[in-house]
Amino acid sequence: MTSPVETTEYRVEKLDNDYATWAVLFQASLEDKELWEAIADPQPNADTDPTAAATWAKKDRRAFGRLKMSVALHHLPTVQACTSAREAWDALASVFTAKMNARRLQLTQEFALLKIKPGEDLLAYSGRAKKLQLEMAATGHPYEDNTVLIHFLSGLCDEYKMEKKMLTNRSTAMQWDEVMPMLYPVENEKKTDAAVTDGPSVGAYIARRDGKWPRARPCRRKSAAVASSAGRVA
Repeated sequence: MTSPVETTEYRVEKLDNDYATWAVLFQASLEDKELWEAIADPQPNADTDPTAAATWAKKDRRAFGRLKMSVALHHLPTVQACTSAREAWDALASVFTAKMNARRLQLTQEFALLKIKPGEDLLAYSGRAKKLQLEMAATGHPYEDNTVLIHFLSGLCDEYKMEKKMLTNRSTAMQWDEVMPMLYPVENEKKTDAAVTDGPSVGAYIARRDGKWPRARPCRRKSAAVASSAGRVA
């Protein structure tokens, strides 16, 4: 049984969906091994410089082998159809460029339609915005925080109108850790107002032995109708 080989070489994660990150890291790994010339430079003429041509061909074989081992299995057909590292590199770039352009268009539309949902809190809403930001970065066209926050603020309801105006009129770029603390007090105030307006649930009073609404608390029309209907059923 052979002993495991120890190595300090950095291993690039195999290409699956995040092509932009993979391409940067894989290029760096080839440059570290002095193999990037097989992709970046054309093959020298074997007639005029046979030594350089042979050296390039050797680097091409090594780079091509590394590329094959650096992609997920479902990308192998694209790579195996090629005859050189440069051809495989260009083929992968072509496939992912088309995919990323389509995904970028979709994400651009999602940013334009970004809006807080009924009952959704700020933390969950900001989480959705940041997730879109990460997905946009994966297409190779990242949105900085200021752009994402413009879409984020645009999707807030009218209760945040004053805060939105103050934040967007600033002369400096917005950051998440500065924006969110300004919005939380408004959210808390909304929750407090909702609790006061709604009061105890109608069901809590229906469950009383006498089934009557307390005289000291005004009864809204909708709640009164529900309570009356429940009384008739009983």
